Amino acid sequence: MKEYKNEDHISIAVIESATIAAIKSGRSDALIAQFILPSHLLSIAKELYDDKKYNPCIDFCKSAFQIKERMSVDALVETLRLWGLSSARLDQKNGVEFSVTELSRIGRKNANLQCHFVAGFDHRLRGRWTEAEDELRAAYALGQENMSVNRELASIYCHQYRFADAERHARAAFDFSPDNAFIVDILLTSLNGKKSQKIQTDEREIERLMNMLKTHSGTQGTSFYFARQAESLLYQNRYKEALDSVDGALKRSPNLPNLHFLRAMILIETGDVEGAEEEVGKIDQMLTTAGGFSREDEARLQEIQIKVLIERRRFAAARDRAKRSNVLPRANEKRLLAEIVRAIGFDPKGVEKDMLDWSKQYR
Repeated sequence: MKEYKNEDHISIAVIESATIAAIKSGRSDALIAQFILPSHLLSIAKELYDDKKYNPCIDFCKSAFQIKERMSVDALVETLRLWGLSSARLDQKNGVEFSVTELSRIGRKNANLQCHFVAGFDHRLRGRWTEAEDELRAAYALGQENMSVNRELASIYCHQYRFADAERHARAAFDFSPDNAFIVDILLTSLNGKKSQKIQTDEREIERLMNMLKTHSGTQGTSFYFARQAESLLYQNRYKEALDSVDGALKRSPNLPNLHFLRAMILIETGDVEGAEEEVGKIDQMLTTAGGFSREDEARLQEIQIKVLIERRRFAAARDRAKRSNVLPRANEKRLLAEIVRAIGFDPKGVEKDMLDWSKQYR
């Protein structure tokens, strides 16, 4: 901007682009400083959030909030939403609480929706499943067509194996964003899950959605395709084909923990306990390198570890691990305990008397 003279005419587009570029570089001069608006800071915060740069995102949200008097209500809500979601992803409790409190003070419907959404999102990441569902249901009551709310509810219900509930919310998200690979993937997860529970599904629809993933641009879509194909084959007990499919996905996206979780589950079903334990080691290393476990990842990892204990007939250890877990959803805990009971009933030989008595009582 320095080359412009006082009498020069500068277009709004030039001012906007120059202002944002200067803010990003951290070298705004006195002329540029006159044009900095909260909308510029918010625009950069959105880019940073999408790029998973959560700490810088929070910094720009804080800068925008300092001049909130110059913001529209919608911009203020979005600033606090990004601040809260970034804080949740970084497990920064104070940031989440600040976001939720400030959103609750605005007194508008969308602000209240985002208040519940941020709280629910944080609860989900911390593995507080009941609280997460309660908050997200409250958000849903304020905006039943909100894609993000429906996506989060579908994710929670899939994790709890409540696939019929998951499908309803996945469809609502899909209606809003039918070209989003993540949404197509979660809808397919719910439909495959329903099929595994012997609930009627439309095979033509599943095939159509699978084709959408297969043709989706980028490695993410094709990785989703192979993962859902592997999941479907797993539910059909076609383990060799399922393993081939998930390995195909891993060639494209070797660092996706979800694929390693799925591979571990397939290996358990084939009886390859050592292979499953090797995958658990990979997941542990991968998530530690990425900065630690979310509570959701920890719950999934514990579920696989409990299944390994069942396969090794260490029933007491599996039972105690499930009952003492503070990250497993209650529905998953009950399902794992039922698996232990079935395994004991199928082959009670050599099982300790106290475990035999427990399994009969549990029934």
